[in-house]
Amino acid sequence: MKDAQLAKELIAVIEQRKRLDKRESDLKDLFKIKMTNQGINTLTLGNVLVSLVQKSRTALDKKALVTAYGEEVIGQFEKVTEFIQVDVKDESVTDSKKAA
Repeated sequence: MKDAQLAKELIAVIEQRKRLDKRESDLKDLFKIKMTNQGINTLTLGNVLVSLVQKSRTALDKKALVTAYGEEVIGQFEKVTEFIQVDVKDESVTDSKKAA
């Protein structure tokens, strides 16, 4: 398979994943609303168990920490992860937007 074909396939896979992610989010929202309105947190539908689970996340406010303790102190605890990101853009879409 030629690189151009593989690049087009990559674009198609990315677009499909976006559609699937959107559909997953929509379905989860539907069940969250429906179950919340019914006052239930577990629903069994055939062999599928749908549960609402209370979760929490913790984050640190870096700006407040820097203000309180200074950049030098906070910088000692920072962890930097370097990585290479592959950006993929469909130029035909970009070109058609420019022409419009």
